[in-house]
Amino acid sequence: MTRLLALMLLVGCASRTPPPDPPVDESAPPAEADEAPPSDATRLAGTVLSVDLSPMAADGDARIEVETDRGPRQTIFVAARMNLCEAAGLSLVSDLAPGDRVRVVGDAVEGGIRPCAGADHLLARAEVETGTVRGIVETGFETSAFRPCDGSDERWWLTPSEAVADRMFALQEAHTTGDEGRGLRVVYAATLTGDVRPGEVYGHLGQYVAEFEAREAVALEVLAVNPETPIACPAP
Repeated sequence: MTRLLALMLLVGCASRTPPPDPPVDESAPPAEADEAPPSDATRLAGTVLSVDLSPMAADGDARIEVETDRGPRQTIFVAARMNLCEAAGLSLVSDLAPGDRVRVVGDAVEGGIRPCAGADHLLARAEVETGTVRGIVETGFETSAFRPCDGSDERWWLTPSEAVADRMFALQEAHTTGDEGRGLRVVYAATLTGDVRPGEVYGHLGQYVAEFEAREAVALEVLAVNPETPIACPAP
C-alpha cells in the first residue's frame, strides 16, 4: 500500500471537470456576427439511474438522472424538439434504461447538463470495455498516461491497481537513482488487463479520452527515463 500511495502521489490526480477558461482580453475586438463562439461545454460520464420521458409530451425536456463517475448525481435534460438542436445522438434518450452507461457534452444548467445548442454537444453510450491492451505507459509529475499501440494516438488516464502499481514502482526504483526529483518521467512498454471507460478525463497536464483501470500487468518493462523525444511503440 505504501508503494501505491507513493506512485499515486507522483502521478497526481485527474478530474473530469474541464480546466478553467483563460482570461478574456477586454481590449480584443468583438467577434464577427458569423463567427462561432468558443465552446464552453461541460462533459460528464456515468451510469443511468432513471429516465423520465413524460415532460416531452408537453414540449418539455426529458430527464435522465445519472450517477456520475466523478462527482455528485446530475440530470441530463434532452429537448423535446431535438430536431432543432445541433447535438448528436439525442434520439438515444428513448432507448436508455437504468444501468446503461452514457457520456454527454452540453451546456451546464441548474441541476445538470443540457446537450443541444453546440456543434460539439452529444449524448452517447459509454460502455465499459474489458480486455488486455498493449501500449506505452508514461508516469511522472501530474501524469499517468496510457497510449495504446493500435495506431489511434489516443491517450487514456491510467489508474493502476495496487499490484500493477507495485510492479511499476519496483521497476522505477531499479532504473533510477532517487535523485531525479519532481521532474522524473518513466516510460514503460506494457500489456495490461483492465476496464476502459470512455469519456473525457482532464489531468493537470493534458486531456485524455478515457480512463483505463488496470488490474493486471501481463508484461511491463522500462523503455526510458526522462526521454527527450516521444517513445514509439515497440514491435510486438
